[in-house]
Amino acid sequence: MRDGLATALALGILVATAWGNGGTPRLVRAAAGPYLVSVWTHPATPRVGEQDVSVAVMRPADGAPLLDAAVRLTATLEGSAAPVTAVAAPGAGGNRLLFHAALPLPVPGAWHVTVAVSGAAGTGQAAFVLEVQPRRQPWGLLGAAGAGLALCWLAWRWRRAGRAR
Repeated sequence: MRDGLATALALGILVATAWGNGGTPRLVRAAAGPYLVSVWTHPATPRVGEQDVSVAVMRPADGAPLLDAAVRLTATLEGSAAPVTAVAAPGAGGNRLLFHAALPLPVPGAWHVTVAVSGAAGTGQAAFVLEVQPRRQPWGLLGAAGAGLALCWLAWRWRRAGRAR
């Protein structure tokens, strides 16, 4: 009972700290050979550009975080043979319990991301698909700025017309 509670508490801390880092869960306690991995990405809606990826590597027996492993991310666009890779560094994102990497995804589409872990217990992999959207166009922001300027101009004209009377 106590071991289960300790495991739940450790996982809860990892999940809470990853959410605190702004991540969206992509894998939760997925088997990767002799390890369990949880993976979060930011931003929530993946868009063309760099994805911040956080990875928790845990011992399956008790869910305790392992920081002496090596974590490598490989992303391959569906229908392409050229992968994009990144090495995740422990604590690089400010959270010492997680590995962090910036994974550059240059085009929209379905990216198959593999998380490879190697350490004292051996090697393992887990994978997930990330649907990357095109870059957001600035037209919404520009339209709002234009509408604000138009309202300011109308208010100025209205006030000026009131003085002329």
